Amino acid sequence: MSQSTTPVAAAQQEFWRLFNLHWENGTGRTSAKSAYPGWTAREFMDALAMNRSAVSSDILRMWRANTRFPNKNSIEGLLAVFFPISESGQRIEPSRQNFLAMRTAWEQARQARAMYRTSQRNSATAPHRNDEWIADGTFGTEGLAELAFHPLVPTESENCFRLFASPIFGVWELDDAEIGLTEIFLRIHSTSHQAAHATMFGERIASPYVQRVAGGLKLLGPVDHFGRLTGNPLIGNLANGHIAQQEPLAIMEPCGDGPDSITISMHAGRRHMHIRLLTDPPNAEGLGEDPALQARRLQILDGFMNDNRARDTQGRLILASTTRVRRGVT
Repeated sequence: MSQSTTPVAAAQQEFWRLFNLHWENGTGRTSAKSAYPGWTAREFMDALAMNRSAVSSDILRMWRANTRFPNKNSIEGLLAVFFPISESGQRIEPSRQNFLAMRTAWEQARQARAMYRTSQRNSATAPHRNDEWIADGTFGTEGLAELAFHPLVPTESENCFRLFASPIFGVWELDDAEIGLTEIFLRIHSTSHQAAHATMFGERIASPYVQRVAGGLKLLGPVDHFGRLTGNPLIGNLANGHIAQQEPLAIMEPCGDGPDSITISMHAGRRHMHIRLLTDPPNAEGLGEDPALQARRLQILDGFMNDNRARDTQGRLILASTTRVRRGVT
């Protein structure tokens, strides 16, 4: 079902009409950095940051395209930018009326979304309720990087889920060499959900092996004696500063009007590949001085990188990916 015909999209039309109107009119804009009367993306992002509601340029671009509905963590900052409170601590007319109109439109669209989601779940037959999110494609790089996407676990909040996955690392074996990884980027992508505020692994749980970065997580360990990723970085031993049992990658909350789908993928660039020749001594770092050995390492790396593998927009290899979709939602 296309966005323009969904009940949710219909309910959001009034909100987007008001958003576009106030954007073009520059409602709440105080700067005069350009002759254009409306908001610019840079000014709006700066104003959101001033109101402690910073968003990425990608999210703002989707707001401008009316394709990603603001969640409850974003709407307060958005309204504060369009309708700032005066020095008296109140919104004066017509700012107050415009504020109430836009907030009411957002609330009504949010309620329509909740009702739509509920009707979708209720339409599923009882025997399939626990199977509502089903696997829809997966691949890995055997021996080097594999990814298991476990069943989503509902939380107490409406249409929110705990997201569990197991990234597993090892080595890619050749006749005369091994390829390993020194780090990898794990990305969570969804057209229907996003990680709730401060719930990503690395924000919620500190780990020497996991670093929260823009767009996802950087996985840095555990490593073997050659410095290559090995095992599962999301589970380990508390005595070594790691966790003792599997923890969710994130708590996912609803956002946007796209098909209910969540994809987890793992990406690595050329500099994150570790090539070890089997003729290297046990303590070698893969940086031998012999030009012939260096040439062989480069040949192996080039062959692996150019072997018709999927890449992301930054040119990194996508070494593993797995997707779940909600049953009956298109």
